[in-house]
Amino acid sequence: MLFPACFPENINAFRAALADAGVEGEIYFGKKANKASCWLSSCAETNAGVDVASVPELVHTLGHGIRGGNVMITGAAKSEKLLWLAARHGCLIAVDALDELERVISVARSNMMIRILLRVLPNINPYSRFGLSEIDLDHALTRCSYERERVIMEGFSFHMNGYEIAPRVSLASDLVDRCVEARSRGLIANSISIGGGFAISYLDAADWRRFKENYQDSWFHGNKTFTHFYP
Repeated sequence: MLFPACFPENINAFRAALADAGVEGEIYFGKKANKASCWLSSCAETNAGVDVASVPELVHTLGHGIRGGNVMITGAAKSEKLLWLAARHGCLIAVDALDELERVISVARSNMMIRILLRVLPNINPYSRFGLSEIDLDHALTRCSYERERVIMEGFSFHMNGYEIAPRVSLASDLVDRCVEARSRGLIANSISIGGGFAISYLDAADWRRFKENYQDSWFHGNKTFTHFYP
């Protein structure tokens, strides 16, 4: 059973944290891991953003009243149709690779402005499929500067596994400096997306502890076994 009434509480908690820190920011709901329509309706009602990774996810999101400007496009190896549809609706696209950037530029040359972030490869996840290496990032910034009349480079993003705070803080700090450098090239570069998700508590600590202590494979379909659970 899903209980979307708790959604606004979580959104408001994130917004309160941003306000307390004096930071302007947007909250994006990860649709890939949470496909039920009820969450999209809650996003529309609270004016929250949505993170999608495919054409069906984007269509589903737009169909539930989420404005394109509130949608971020992530996921590796984005299709041509996804890039085109995202551009049509003014979505923000996290670009992972140089060939993907060239495809974005091609779409932009068909008389459409495209909003992008350049996704940076974290040193802590050097073999991730999400992100540009140091050399590729410099080349991407040069291309964005050259194409800045069509490609709106709004900043940087990264995807980091796990929920450790320190590595995210460190990389986010580095990207502030990169934003300053990118502005010297005539780019907007006014935002940083801290990807990978944040853990949300849906249970009291005692209930979660009791679940882990009494866990049995028979509770799950086909006696499926798990080595770990999300926190």
